[in-house]
Amino acid sequence: MQLYCHERVQPIHETGNRPIILKASHQMSLENISRTIHANEDWLIHRVLQYAKIHDYTKYTSTLAEAWRLSISGLSASLIKGMDHYRSVPEMNPDDDFQNDPLTHFGIIEARRHRERGVSLSMFLGLMKYYRQSYVDLIQEKKEDGWNLELARLFIDRSFDRIEIAFCQEWSGKDQDEYIKELQANNRRMTNEKNAYLTVFESLSDPAVIVNEKHEIVNVNHAAMSLIDSASLPGAIYYKPEENRFFQEDNVNKNQNMTCDTVIGHPLKEVFPWIEKVIGKFSDSNKPESV
Repeated sequence: MQLYCHERVQPIHETGNRPIILKASHQMSLENISRTIHANEDWLIHRVLQYAKIHDYTKYTSTLAEAWRLSISGLSASLIKGMDHYRSVPEMNPDDDFQNDPLTHFGIIEARRHRERGVSLSMFLGLMKYYRQSYVDLIQEKKEDGWNLELARLFIDRSFDRIEIAFCQEWSGKDQDEYIKELQANNRRMTNEKNAYLTVFESLSDPAVIVNEKHEIVNVNHAAMSLIDSASLPGAIYYKPEENRFFQEDNVNKNQNMTCDTVIGHPLKEVFPWIEKVIGKFSDSNKPESV
């Protein structure tokens, strides 16, 4: 009888011009990466938000850092679960079940939520590239002695590759009728949320005005409108749109006889000139999240 010893083949990963052969020491590197990701949630939030602002994704999203925490927290948890599950770089094969992969689960949920909001796949995928870049930046900036940066970068890239494939698969899995029903249901929900917001906003006893980065009025409540239009009714801006009488040419003195039903889009200092000094201090605060 002859006995044959079958050697266990270690996975080989190509990076650059030479392969990386995973060793036991590399597992320690992955554990270090896991700890670094877990300890730097705020760093990741501010980095991805910075990318979103630079590349204009904040036109369609919040600029508040806390609004980005859920996505970073979910992605970080997925990456850490992926390390525990695969114990190496999570490579792909044609028979992979991306829908039931602990590494991709959060990405699928986020893809579903954004699709329901009417976000396009190209927009979502584009922003995801900057999430990936944020994690790569983290590894490069927080690296410690003894780290295998090639392995770390490969792990991040393969993990995001799997996440992106999974949510593309989820995105394309709906037929047109299901997609329309999904959007209709979400539009009804958004309408209910808007109505609840308007009820609270219009019921505030204090004047409240929301402006954009150019100090143009985005929204104004009834208490604020009453300062310039005594005939203003709660909700008239939304449910009774009329011409802007305040800015008609025959209204020579804009500071008198202010009887406009809507001032949306006009500079705040033109509508409420007596608070111009306050506007200056507001600008000097350099807090775009408050605008």
